[in-house]
Amino acid sequence: MFDRCEHGDHARPEDDDGFILYESRAICPYIAAKHPESGLIPTDPRANALFEQAAAAELTNFDPSASKAGLELFRKSFGAPCDPAVVAEQLEILDKKLDAYDAILSKQRYMAGDTFTLVDLFYLPYAPLVQLDESNIMTKKPNVARWYKKLVARPAWLAVNGGAETTTSY
Repeated sequence: MFDRCEHGDHARPEDDDGFILYESRAICPYIAAKHPESGLIPTDPRANALFEQAAAAELTNFDPSASKAGLELFRKSFGAPCDPAVVAEQLEILDKKLDAYDAILSKQRYMAGDTFTLVDLFYLPYAPLVQLDESNIMTKKPNVARWYKKLVARPAWLAVNGGAETTTSY
């Protein structure tokens, strides 16, 4: 079920014995909480606070620009009309915000600290999309690039994108 978290399924509801959730930002933490052995949500109060801080940063600083630019670029990749002014404007905003991310990632391996968490997965719906059209926005800052390359090389993400045969090593 964790692959649902990695591809940003916002539309289809998840049914867990009659309990219905329909937003990936609700579905993913719910699944992770049901499976604490995954370690995707820290249980230590300080680590959890850093996790929540990082989740808020993704939602308010990364998602708005990345989703706007990424969806335009995604449309373009299928030959649909794309607004290049929106792409340019949003990538410029995102580039400035990624300066702060680069500083954060210069001190830690992942967004919420040195351990991979669910918050890192929250970047996967749009981070690869803003790389479409030969944009290097996710790879031009060294620490963001290191983190991003590790993220998109995960077996579960490769499996979602057809690049892996199994996620058993996940």
